[in-house]
This record gives sequence, structure tokens and C-alpha cells, in this order.
Amino acid sequence: MDAMNVQIVIVTRTMGKVSRFCAIGNSDRISEGAEITYPIEGDTSTLTLFRDRILLKRRGSSCFDAEFLHGKSSFFRMSARDAAAELPLFTHVCKSFFSESEIFSKLFYDLGSGPSQKFFLKIHIKLITEQQ
Repeated sequence: MDAMNVQIVIVTRTMGKVSRFCAIGNSDRISEGAEITYPIEGDTSTLTLFRDRILLKRRGSSCFDAEFLHGKSSFFRMSARDAAAELPLFTHVCKSFFSESEIFSKLFYDLGSGPSQKFFLKIHIKLITEQQ
């Protein structure tokens, strides 16, 4: 399938605050999911979405990797210059819904151990154009 230009909107709620991120990126359909690549603060992020799983990678001045699996524990790995860290995370909800022109994802996870920080995300990806 040809690559597609998409609009990405990510709304995040944590610690009583709401943030909204919007970008234009590229999407490729992959077996049972989609891979979305988009710019963020001079870096490149890739979201790989499946029905019950999301992979997040960011490369550039900030680097991190995370795997969100519905109802499972995993890790959030970060690195910058000479420092690296790994935080445990537990994903309560990770669900993506696919149509021909849109993807909707809901993500709810706890980041950290002990007193963890809760994150609620709504991700909406909408087809803009198909590239030839």
C-alpha cells in the first residue's frame, strides 16, 4: 500500500492538566496495524499501532522507546547524551480502532514505581492524502 499523509492529534491528560499535540506525518499500513512517522520538536517519532498494542519510538535530541500492551507491564526507556533511564509502566487500556481513513486509539497507563504518574491519551489519526 502507498504511504499516506495523515494528521495526528494526541490529547494527553495527566496530573490534572490536558495537553494537545498536532502534527502532519506519514502512515504506512502494516500487517494488522499502521506505522505513523511524524516530527516533534526537531526529532522524529514513530507510532506503531495494533489493536491491543502500541510501540512508541523517538529519535533525535531525545530518544525513548516504549511498548504499551493492554493489561500488561513493560518499560519506558529514555536516553539523552550520556544518560539513560528505564521506568516501569503498566498499561491498563490500550485499544486501537481502524477504518479506511482514520485510526482512533485510547491509552491509559501508569508510569514509574511507588507513586506512579497516570496518563490518559486519546490518539486520532486522519488520512489527508495518499502519496503516489
